[in-house]
Amino acid sequence: LMLVLCVPLISAATGSGCPTGKELQGNTCVSCFSGTYSLGGNCGSSACPGCTPCQAGTYQSGSGMSSCDQCLGGTSSPSVSASSCSKCSPGTFSATAATTCTFCLAGKFNSANGRSLSEGEGMLNR
Repeated sequence: LMLVLCVPLISAATGSGCPTGKELQGNTCVSCFSGTYSLGGNCGSSACPGCTPCQAGTYQSGSGMSSCDQCLGGTSSPSVSASSCSKCSPGTFSATAATTCTFCLAGKFNSANGRSLSEGEGMLNR
């Protein structure tokens, strides 16, 4: 049994715009894809607001959203339009909204995935 959820398309009148999380394609407002967002808004004289890619260090896993979320500490996202963040590997850590994971300092280590900067303070000497 397969459940299919259909999302109704919203028709936009000339000179109007689309609600948050959507962009105008032709005369129809469609949801932004994962990895992007839209604040919506009225069409100006030359263009309508479109979907904007999430910046590195942020992500959006859902479609039709109005913002991107920051990657949590212990994760990173090096590219734009990310739909998820990757956990830092053992021996590395990251702060919130990181684009890369940082290697532990010499003489320190961690053996777990997904370490954040605050946890990095407690890494053991070896």
